[in-house]
Amino acid sequence: NKKIASELGSNFFLFVLNFIIHELRNNIHNLVVTFSASGRAVCLFLYVGKGMLYVDQSFSLMEGFLTIRRLSFLDKKVLLCSIMISKELSIRLKKAADKYEKPEFIKNDPIQFPHRFSSKCDIEISGLLTAIMSFGNRKQIIAKAEILHGMMCGEPREYILTRAYESRFPAGKTESFYRMLSYGAFRNIFDILYNVYANFPDLESYMQTLEGSPMERMCQFLKVSSKSPQKKINMFLRWMVRKDSPVDFGIWQRFSPAELIIPLDTHVVQMAHKAGITDSETYSLAAARKITETLSEVFPGDPVRGDFALFGTGVDDKF
Repeated sequence: NKKIASELGSNFFLFVLNFIIHELRNNIHNLVVTFSASGRAVCLFLYVGKGMLYVDQSFSLMEGFLTIRRLSFLDKKVLLCSIMISKELSIRLKKAADKYEKPEFIKNDPIQFPHRFSSKCDIEISGLLTAIMSFGNRKQIIAKAEILHGMMCGEPREYILTRAYESRFPAGKTESFYRMLSYGAFRNIFDILYNVYANFPDLESYMQTLEGSPMERMCQFLKVSSKSPQKKINMFLRWMVRKDSPVDFGIWQRFSPAELIIPLDTHVVQMAHKAGITDSETYSLAAARKITETLSEVFPGDPVRGDFALFGTGVDDKF
């Protein structure tokens, strides 16, 4: 039951990682190492005698990536370990983001619709309405968004301010417009947008009257829960806030990309789990925050750039 623990500097990072991978491949399972989430420093290196410590959630070992998720002592005292991002995984995520964050991404993605406009207000309205519809099959999303944009005749702000939507979207109409979104539900969204653009120069200006994170403000605006992952809202915020992107607009200057949360869809959940970033394929706000926190170490100040890496590889199934 001998235990040796010592703090190691970050310059030992790869040395320790390679050593452990070598030992694990030789079926020696009593070596444990935990790292800070950033990989900047090794927190603790333990050599634990047989029976002293056991892994109650399997660690991931794939192509040189090592993730230790949780370690438990026999007395049930739990040590929660930070996810470690190896150099190899970091490089792979960056390469995937570079591959998918290109102008070519736009043509097959719902973001193609706000890209048809140059006016800030038109981009906001088109982007929000498209994002709200962005669930399910992408071809179906794009087909229905095309119909909606046809109704607006290329002038989303004018469509809102003239209340031209009232005839097509009667209040209280329960018939489905797109999947579980009824005509009445869309009417409510149009009315909310009318109140904004009739009183503010743009949606970003209205957002400044609310409090909280960008996601929390959007949830207040749309009157939805801020306790769920809100994939559609976070996707819209990515479009509006991220700067210097060939895909996203970056027209909201009063918010920082560092404040954003990754849009949590099926592909992101699956790829994050495969990469060892999360313990399970759980669709929750906690999972979205965990993925975002880990990606912030790979993409400092711009964590949701990792959305291109995880979503793109998920669609292609090539991670």
